[in-house]
Amino acid sequence: MSYCLNPNCKEPQNLDKAEFCQVCGFRLLLHNRYRAVRLIGQGGFGRTFLAIDEGGRKEEEDQEAEEAGEARGGLKAQNVAQLLLCVIKQFLPVQTATAESEIALFRQEAQRLKELGNHPQIPALLDAFEDDRQLYLVQEFIDGQNLEQVLVEQGAFTETAIWQLLEQVLPVLKFIHDRQIIHRDIKPANLIWQRNGESSRLVLVDFGAAKLVQLSDRLKTGTSIGSAEYVAPEQARGKAVFASDLYSLGVTCLHLLTHLSPFDLFDLVNDQWAWQQYVLPPVSDRLATVLNRLLQNALSKRFQSVNEVMGAIESSAVSGQRSASTQNSKLRTQNSKLFTNWRCLHVLTGHTACVNAVAISPNRPILASSSEDKTIRLWDLQTGSVTTAVLDHLMAIRTIAFSPDGETIASAGQDRNVVLTRKWYLDLAGRSESLGQHTQAVTSIAFTPSGRMLASASRDKTIKLWELQTQAELYTLKGHRLNVTAIAFSPDGRFLASASADHTVCLWTTEANLNVQMRYTFTDHVGTVQAVAFSLDSQMLASGGDDRTIKLWSTQTGRLLRTLPGHSWTVSALKFMSDGNTLVSSSWDGTLKLWDLNDSQALPIVLTGHSDSVNTIALSTDGKTIISGSSDRTIRVWQLSG
Repeated sequence: MSYCLNPNCKEPQNLDKAEFCQVCGFRLLLHNRYRAVRLIGQGGFGRTFLAIDEGGRKEEEDQEAEEAGEARGGLKAQNVAQLLLCVIKQFLPVQTATAESEIALFRQEAQRLKELGNHPQIPALLDAFEDDRQLYLVQEFIDGQNLEQVLVEQGAFTETAIWQLLEQVLPVLKFIHDRQIIHRDIKPANLIWQRNGESSRLVLVDFGAAKLVQLSDRLKTGTSIGSAEYVAPEQARGKAVFASDLYSLGVTCLHLLTHLSPFDLFDLVNDQWAWQQYVLPPVSDRLATVLNRLLQNALSKRFQSVNEVMGAIESSAVSGQRSASTQNSKLRTQNSKLFTNWRCLHVLTGHTACVNAVAISPNRPILASSSEDKTIRLWDLQTGSVTTAVLDHLMAIRTIAFSPDGETIASAGQDRNVVLTRKWYLDLAGRSESLGQHTQAVTSIAFTPSGRMLASASRDKTIKLWELQTQAELYTLKGHRLNVTAIAFSPDGRFLASASADHTVCLWTTEANLNVQMRYTFTDHVGTVQAVAFSLDSQMLASGGDDRTIKLWSTQTGRLLRTLPGHSWTVSALKFMSDGNTLVSSSWDGTLKLWDLNDSQALPIVLTGHSDSVNTIALSTDGKTIISGSSDRTIRVWQLSG
């Protein structure tokens, strides 16, 4: 659909490729390049649209999509269109008498916004121009859910989630405040969880418009700046300061903790916030102290800067660290020998974006890795050097696996294709073929132990089972309400486990006659489940995810056997070691942990070194090597010595 940008158009919706509005005759291709497709927001300063960039690189990328489609069974061009999505911000018409000065100011402010777009948690500014007395910004489209949507879908945030929010948002606010810019509209709807492979980050959006509100004030008197529920008292009077953003951040935290409107949390009689009674379980005194100071009506009592907030958080953590010193001492004593036995043998660099998946060849000292940079790289584990880099997909590659005989590499990702590269060690370039497609991005793949079948999971909520010899689709399993995030076959081939954003884990039976049936649905997780893994005897299933716990289940009875807490952020991957008693987990908190399942009192061994989320792990068959891939774009090879 094409959306007419004429503010006075009564029927703005038009056909996809229309050049002019069917009602008002307004030209639909803005700046001869950008086509608005949907109105996604509007306020006192103007309107915001989801759009497609049809200019610039479009012809080149369409040609690439067509060539890729022919090579992979007809991949459609709309896959590429996803790469060209952008956001148009349309401001109020400029006044004829002051047009020149207003446009000059617009360009000056746009240049500053372009500089801000270099920050990874701020959308890039793609274009800024004037067209028919309207001012426009074109910004990067951020694919993800805003926190208001997350709140509706998953319910009130935990205290841990609020600490994580503050940890991610405060440095972004410091970045813009250091450049003398006040956001003026901090709220859940303007904070988006952007998925980046198996990791994610909070992106602060819409402050491009907030900064340009200075301009829109000149265009229209009485413009309301910010959202009434979140705006600081001095900002409501037109006197926004840096601390105004901190106030709005505090109100945002209250809304996410309580799932109540900020209007309902303010006591008008006593002129103060009354929120703690609505948070169950109660938050710690440490968090309450920070939030209450963010929410002070009087500027003199509020935090004055991001540095002051971060300093208060750090100092309030000291007492907690002291109280945990005894436990940490026990951890160091218990694991001191094991810590020294595990060492980082290699740090592999070469990917230009986060590493999403790693896999070790079952019969060669070769590691395969896939990345958001759309490449698969093959590494020699003995030397740590890259042997081959191959571009197998049009978009980011999310998952990769070796067949049990080591002859085939399977890969899949954002382009929805499941790709097989047979005899990869002989001729990578000429032997890739598409096994089939999902309707949305593929998140996980797994071979059966026999190597006869491959399973693929997708954001389209389904799992597909493919027979490799005939390349036929045998089953489409539909058991989850939301996207499927991970799958795994049991070593004996009897079970298939699937994890989902609907907070469940499904256990399917895969009998010899290929009659796949649901056996159990596990529902004890309270967040997206990101990882599943079977023990070597197939008697136990491990699952982990956004609730930061690992749960162990009996595959025979469906009972929850044990819950392992310990990671401070999402559990991203799980693997059982060859000894049968050790479980390895990775997390977005940047660590790997090794759990001794024979000793319920033992503290886990912790491996650190990555500077960002750990997204994936792979283990050697002898149990002496662990591979970890991270959003820091590196792969670490850990080796057990002695």
